[in-house]
Amino acid sequence: EAEGEDWRCSEASAPSPSVDRAATAPRLPETCSAAAAPGVASGCVAAASSPTASGSESDAAIAAVTAEAAVTILARLALLPEARSELSACGALPPLIAIAGAGSARARLVAAAALTNLTVEPALAAAVTEAGGTAALMRLLEGSSAAAAEAAARGIRNLAIAATAAAADSAPRESESEAESPLQPLSAAIPPLARLVQAPSEPAREAAANALHAFAADATGRAAIFAAGGVTGL
Repeated sequence: EAEGEDWRCSEASAPSPSVDRAATAPRLPETCSAAAAPGVASGCVAAASSPTASGSESDAAIAAVTAEAAVTILARLALLPEARSELSACGALPPLIAIAGAGSARARLVAAAALTNLTVEPALAAAVTEAGGTAALMRLLEGSSAAAAEAAARGIRNLAIAATAAAADSAPRESESEAESPLQPLSAAIPPLARLVQAPSEPAREAAANALHAFAADATGRAAIFAAGGVTGL
C-alpha cells in the first residue's frame, strides 16, 4: 500500500519535530483552510469513529472505506499548523489512535501520519501520549509496511522531542545522572527502532535513525540505544 506516494519530508539535523506528507487522495478542496477545519474535521471524526464490526459484511466494508477516507482528510488537515488544535478539540485523537492500532493496513498507515503531523505541536504530543498513542505507534514499527513503520518512527521522534523539551522547561536544573529521564515512558520504542534502522527501506531507516537521535538526548536514552544494538545499525 501507499506505493508510489512520497511519505518522506525534509528534516533538520537538529532535533525538531517533523510532519508526514500523507495520502495524495482524496485531496482537500482549494477552499478548505483552517477556517473550515472545525466543520470538516467534525464530520471526519464521526466517520472515523463509526463501528465496523456490526451489521452485514457490506455495511462493515463501507464503514471501513469511509473511515479510511476520513482519516486521510484528517491527516491532510493536520498539515495546517493553525488547524491542529481544532482537530484535537473536535475529538480527532481517539479515533486516530484506535485506527492506527486496529484499522486496515492503509488506514493504519494514514492514521500514523496524521498523529505524526499533530505531534509537531508539543501540547498535542502530550495529549497523544496521554491518550495511549505511543503504544499504537510502537506496534507499527514492526509487522507493518515500511511506509507505516516510517510514519510511526517519525511520530515517536516527535513525542521524544516534546518530552525532552517539556522536562527541560519544567524541571529544575539537575545533573544528568540525578534527573529522571523524560524519555523513560518511550524507551520501549528503542529496540524496534534499532532494528528498523537496518531495514531495507531507506526512508524507514532514515526515520528510525532520526528517532534514535532524539532518544540520545540523555544518558538513559544513549544507554538503551547501545543495549539494543542501535550503534551497529547506525
